[in-house]
Amino acid sequence: MSLFGSLQTASNTLQAMQIGLQVVGNNIANANTEGFIREKVNYVPAPPQQLGNLTIGLGVQIDSITQVIDEFLGEQLRGATGDYASAQVQDEAYKGIERLLGELGDNDLSTALTDFFGSIEDTLNSVSGDALSVRNLAVLEGSQLTSEIRRIEDRAKGLRDNYDAQVQQSVGTVNQLTEQIAQLNVRITQVEGGSSSKSDAGALRASRNQAVNQLTELVSATVSEQPSGGLSISVGGEFLVFEGQRRDVAFETGDTQGESAAELVFVDTGKALNLTSGKLQGLAAARDEIVDGFREGLDEFAATLIHEFNRAYSQGQGIEGFKSLTSVNRVDSPTDPIDAAGLAFAPENGQFNITVLTEGGAAKTATIKVNVLGDGSRSTTTLAGIASQINSVDGLSASVDSLGRLAISGQSDEVRFTFSNDSSGFLASIGLNTFFTGSGSSDIGINGELNGIRNASKLALARASATEDALPSSSTENAILLAEMIDKPLESLGGGSIIERYDQLVNELAQNSTVAGSVSEGLGIFEATLANEFQAISGVNIDEEAIDMISLQRIYQATARVIATIQEMLDTLVRL
Repeated sequence: MSLFGSLQTASNTLQAMQIGLQVVGNNIANANTEGFIREKVNYVPAPPQQLGNLTIGLGVQIDSITQVIDEFLGEQLRGATGDYASAQVQDEAYKGIERLLGELGDNDLSTALTDFFGSIEDTLNSVSGDALSVRNLAVLEGSQLTSEIRRIEDRAKGLRDNYDAQVQQSVGTVNQLTEQIAQLNVRITQVEGGSSSKSDAGALRASRNQAVNQLTELVSATVSEQPSGGLSISVGGEFLVFEGQRRDVAFETGDTQGESAAELVFVDTGKALNLTSGKLQGLAAARDEIVDGFREGLDEFAATLIHEFNRAYSQGQGIEGFKSLTSVNRVDSPTDPIDAAGLAFAPENGQFNITVLTEGGAAKTATIKVNVLGDGSRSTTTLAGIASQINSVDGLSASVDSLGRLAISGQSDEVRFTFSNDSSGFLASIGLNTFFTGSGSSDIGINGELNGIRNASKLALARASATEDALPSSSTENAILLAEMIDKPLESLGGGSIIERYDQLVNELAQNSTVAGSVSEGLGIFEATLANEFQAISGVNIDEEAIDMISLQRIYQATARVIATIQEMLDTLVRL
């Protein structure tokens, strides 16, 4: 081997070490760059030289520059990040509802509930149960209770709408990321030359990897690299990105119980993205299952409170009977069967009594039939028919007004009437002599007939009977029954009580919140563990890079000494 051959070997080494130092410098420069993947130089022996029977090496050369990455670990990390993002959103949804309820404070719904029933019990301790201020306080506490239920419902709906808005806003982010990934696929393929190059387009791949991580944090996607270097990304078996091609997504607004619910769909086919994890799946679950599930439970609780309380309340009377009364609720048509006329709470088969105090001072009771068969047959009772039955009672007139409401009045100014023994629930269903109005948590309120201290005398704390002293009445029989309703077993709740139903709602929320918090914490730890493992492999370690830099420097210095020695030998040879 000639001196010139040795010089070529040293030259190859110097060039390789220079490139190695450049790669080390690039790694150090990007040590804090988010998403950067450490690069390494892959050295191989240079092709040997044949000298007679000898095979002599020509030093080192660079085979490629590649990223240091574990693709399997990276795929696991992307999946864990998506799971954690979904769990985080759901955990925050539960915590948001708990903050709405505020059960650890003094102004929560359970306090308003007990205060209301307590105020009814307080009327028993007033003089003859007819002190207007005490009665008015009971009405005010009821109003506070309904306001608290509506407040929670309004805030929960706002929370739900916020999640829905985030789903809609995510469309732009998904499209932007898929466009970025598709463009980077093309550029990477061009730089790397498909499979012809052994080196990675490091900076471009790092940018693409970061975009893929952001995308898979939003949606559950399967990522695979093609031989060309481009990526294929699919969601639920439907491709989203394939090398340089991509598909747009948009949000489609569906209707869920009268409320909009956005979901992501492919623009070209209209098919919904099948999401199993990721932030978007968490947002949809938080909206549709967690928040709406709580709202459904709150609505059922409010509906039970309204109807069950009104059933008991409507059979009582105030200090004086009614001169006239119009139902709060209305029917779609007075000639439709009463159980299919659009009432929020359909009446049952049964009857109720109307007690009338006529001009002569005698109290007479009439029974009104409500025929609801409940076996799939059509009801024989209509609101017009009930009005006709009441019209046949001496001293009373009844009709259905243009709004579909039942109006009852005495035939003279001296006539008073009240209700009792309603086994059908008709009075509560139509809203005659009721305390609460509405059908659920969104519209629960207090009957306007009770507003103001002057109307407190109408609070139905007494029970009517078919005796001459039934009207007027100052008894508290109905007040006792109403006060006991907070923990009275109800058939509609399977033997549970109103307070037990609310406690069940709160306990289920607390249990689900605890589970969601534990799941989120566990997934967070798992995701952090994988991220640390990935960083240990693919991240830049300054100490390791410093060691590599010193090693390259020493090799470079030694090679320079070799070149200096060869130069001296050549000078000696020339002088000869």
